[in-house]
Amino acid sequence: MAIKKRTPKTEEERAAAIAAFGDGATMRPDAPALARVPSGARATPKAEELSGDVPKTSLIRWADEDLPRAIQRIAAAEDRSFHKTMLQLLRRSVDDYESGI
Repeated sequence: MAIKKRTPKTEEERAAAIAAFGDGATMRPDAPALARVPSGARATPKAEELSGDVPKTSLIRWADEDLPRAIQRIAAAEDRSFHKTMLQLLRRSVDDYESGI
């Protein structure tokens, strides 16, 4: 089997490919209403309105490199994976947010 060599992409091509990937995602017909919000629209349902399954994965589009670099530094300092550190930081942020409500 031959290995196809990928050609390097410019930043614009890379951003367009990521956007096309996100736009091409298909939702299950039984997906909760919150997950079926069209791109560009914001859904802000009340806590009582949330029900049903939640997504198991998420695609994050970083606005800039500051946040992933900070997570990378924290992960290296704690000798943990980027993924585990990101989940831990997200959990702390959600807990802090909910405790302030």
